[in-house]
Amino acid sequence: MLKNLKVSTCMQKKSATFKKDQNITEVVATLIKEGIPGGPVVNEQNELIGVITEDNCLKATIGNLYYDQPYGIVGDYMNSEVEVINGDATMFDLTEVFSKSPAHCYPVVDGKRRPIGVISRRDILIAVKRHQDKELKNGPASGHRG
Repeated sequence: MLKNLKVSTCMQKKSATFKKDQNITEVVATLIKEGIPGGPVVNEQNELIGVITEDNCLKATIGNLYYDQPYGIVGDYMNSEVEVINGDATMFDLTEVFSKSPAHCYPVVDGKRRPIGVISRRDILIAVKRHQDKELKNGPASGHRG
């Protein structure tokens, strides 16, 4: 069943990670290239220390456009208090989290709080669409029709 599908099976596994001292312009280029709304910020031990999002990058852009300030670095704009998703969580768990939050994506972490991927609202919709397509092709998983 779709609601029991593990987050780790539909997350973006090769998502970029960022460093606290990385330039915002590099982050923007990566977010655009990879088509992701944000990504984990990690320390030297690859432990999660924050998240940088499109919204954070927009704030950096405003400072540059209006006040001619440098764009800055990730550490100036990242969110340090981060809600995470465990890779063993189910799609049901995840939809509950997203339904109560304005966040567009969450880092998916292992038991040591190291990022193993990113899950976004779009990833959920892709998983739902694949499930619907499979049901249309093969019939409902429960065997009940009609």
